[in-house]
Parts: sequence; structure tokens; C-alpha cells
Amino acid sequence: MKRISIFALLVLILTTLSGCSEVPEKQTAHSTTKLEGDGLVVLCYHRILPSWLIKWGNLVDLGGSEFSFYSISTKNFASQLDFLQEQGVRFLTPQEAEDFLTGKKPLSGKLALVTFDDGDLSLYKHAFPVLKEKQIPFLLFFIPHQAGEEWEGHTMCSWSQIEEMTDSGVCTIGLHTYDLHYYDPQAKQPVFLLPENTALFEEDTKKGLACLEKQLGIEVKDFAYPYGFGTPQTDEILIAQGIHNIFTLRAKVNQAGSKRSFIGRVMGTPESWYKVENWALSP
Repeated sequence: MKRISIFALLVLILTTLSGCSEVPEKQTAHSTTKLEGDGLVVLCYHRILPSWLIKWGNLVDLGGSEFSFYSISTKNFASQLDFLQEQGVRFLTPQEAEDFLTGKKPLSGKLALVTFDDGDLSLYKHAFPVLKEKQIPFLLFFIPHQAGEEWEGHTMCSWSQIEEMTDSGVCTIGLHTYDLHYYDPQAKQPVFLLPENTALFEEDTKKGLACLEKQLGIEVKDFAYPYGFGTPQTDEILIAQGIHNIFTLRAKVNQAGSKRSFIGRVMGTPESWYKVENWALSP
């Protein structure tokens, strides 16, 4: 019985790792940029996992990407949220964040918006209960084509789980491409940034918006680029389809009047959390 349990554990860890590799997000999300002053800090998370899984995962994740960079424990996630609230940071809804950036809703002090990329099952199982209990709003950038599927070694949330989260009142859905979250290792670029795929990106965006409207009855106006960044041309494609809030992985404090097609985000992982912590503690 013990052997079976150990085997099951190894299968779980290796399955989680199976699609993971070093990707540009890790290379571009980090900078020496210091977060300073009042304004909006957008937090970016990928996976929230039990501490034991992260501990064991770090032992076998020789590449060091998945468990050391993209994942944090449920305990640490809850502690981060509590810490920000204790420092007087105000959590905004995506609509409040938009209104702040456009100047429609003047807000002072330190502000934060919680976002998640991808939408795998760890969000539903481990992050959503914490956010729901604390009544902290969050924005999920989802990949509609992968709903309920196995993708990059992860089981993605089903439509019923997505609907449950949106019905809770704390979750808003954004787009993370319909099905273009892939990297071309030969070109060393995300596939949607390849010049020959401009029309494909436009069509993919249309599919994503149509799918989310059909499945959830919503109009989406928030988009996060896979791997962190797009181009002025991809920005124009998104804006033409009604998506004006475009999120990147440039670490910065967003101000009222900031360019909404280049909203900065900061990873909530140990390698970059110290910047958020120092920002919250600063006068």
C-alpha cells in the first residue's frame, strides 16, 4: 500500500511537470525596477498548490521553472493577501481598476488587482476558496479552447467550474488567447508574434470572444499576453475588437492616465514578491 502511495505521488508530480519548460515569462518578468509610490499594482499568479506538493516538486523539477517560479503554496498566497490588507492596500475589482486608470474614479493610496493566467485546476481548488472567503476580487485570463482539457501538463478548469467562480461575484474573466498560448522554440517567439500569424491572431481573438460570450454570456474587455508582451500591431487588433485593457508582465505601479494597452503586472512568486512587499511597506 505504501509503495502504491509513493508511486501515485510521483505520477502526480511528474504529470504536473510534464508540460513545463523554461519560457520567456521567466526571463522578462524580472527586472530591477523598484515599485514606488501610490497607484495600482497588478499581481500575476499562475498556480497555487499545497505546500507538500511544492516541496516534493522542487526536488524533482531539475529545470527549476514550474515549482520555483510559477507556483506558490496556498498558505503563502493567503499570507500575501493578508499582508497587503494589513498595510492598508485596497483590492480593486477589474472594473474599478479600469475606472482608476481612465480617471473616471479617482482613488488615492496603494491599490492592488489580483490576476491569474491560464486557469488550471489549482486555481479552482486552492486559490478560489481563499479569495471567496476573503471576498477579494480577481481577474482570470482564461484559454477557452482548453476548458476541461489537459494542457501543458495541467488539467484546466471546466466551464461549470468557471461559471461557479464567476457566479460567486469575485471572479471576472479575461482572455489569454483562444488557443495560441504556444512558444516556437526555433523562432524563439510566441507563435502569435510571428509575422505570418497576424491574421491568425486576429481570428483567434474573435473565436475567444465568441466562445466566452456563448459559454458565459459575457463581453470580455481584458486580455493578457501569453509570455508577457505583444506588439503595437497586436494591440491594435485587440483594441479593434473592443479589448482596451491589455496586460503585460512589465513590473510597475500603474497610474491614473497610464496607457491601458500596456498595463504592468508583477509576479506574486518568491522571486519577485519582495518588490511588492517593499512597495506596500513604503511611505
